[in-house]
Amino acid sequence: MAKQASHDTLLKNTFKAFPEELIRTFFPEKAERLDFSQAHFPDKELFAVFPKSFRREPDVLIQVSTNTKEPELLLIHIEAQTKREPSFPFRMFEYYALLRLHFRAKVFPIVVYLTKGSEGLTKEQYSEWLDEQDELLRFHYFVIGLADLNADTYLALQSPLAVALSALMRPSEFGRVQHKAQCLQQVLHSDLEEGKKALLINLIDIYLILNEKEQQEFRDNYRPIELEVMNMQTTYEERGIRKGKQIGKQEGKLEGKLEGKRELLIRLLARKFGSLSPEVKQKISAIKSHEKLDALSEDLLAASSLEELGLK
Repeated sequence: MAKQASHDTLLKNTFKAFPEELIRTFFPEKAERLDFSQAHFPDKELFAVFPKSFRREPDVLIQVSTNTKEPELLLIHIEAQTKREPSFPFRMFEYYALLRLHFRAKVFPIVVYLTKGSEGLTKEQYSEWLDEQDELLRFHYFVIGLADLNADTYLALQSPLAVALSALMRPSEFGRVQHKAQCLQQVLHSDLEEGKKALLINLIDIYLILNEKEQQEFRDNYRPIELEVMNMQTTYEERGIRKGKQIGKQEGKLEGKLEGKRELLIRLLARKFGSLSPEVKQKISAIKSHEKLDALSEDLLAASSLEELGLK
């Protein structure tokens, strides 16, 4: 399969690309007082001013202002957690303390959990006690427990981000196949620019995985959507290849384009036939001809198996 961002990196990139949409989706009342027009991402190297043992690097840090009568700066701190850890509440407090001291601004702390175990949208806390009688502090942070939310609720929203994140939620009552089709269709037909569409479609692909039977059902019932996704990804990735290889020696450019075509072909094959074996990937990696790669990309649309393409 083509090289894909890790879960952590993919979510970070998604939240950075859609900061306002994320807050409006899950915290609409708070979003009303925020002004995202001048939002920016502070340099994480700022944390180098702290002692080495206390250095931290937040997953996503966004600085915005408020639209209240007395405008103020606000930091939105987002952490993506694939699993629950006993030490996490303290880590969120530590982040808060460092950010508050350094920026002298209020902090809106958010954790996004991918695993079940929360009440969906809730709060968690960290507290410290001097002894059994005296509590020294109590710190709260906001929780988006994606795995505990209902996908159908967010599929109904007019938000491509909400629709894409529904892939990480409790499955739709209409079934996984229709759920994925609806996700892809809404993102494809949105007004987003191509790069953001590709980011959300990649997220849907990674988190809403269909088994072999479901993949066949998807191909049988939603072939136009599959072709539209493939065409969009092909156009976007080839554009990226051309842009990325404008610098360098001609030999390097050609090899880079070949590698890009190999990765694209692997992605398209995996989308149609499911996970590819190392042997199939090795065969594709050994192809040195642009014409051969182009022909395989065209032939796979009508092929019903890897055998027909001579790859198995």
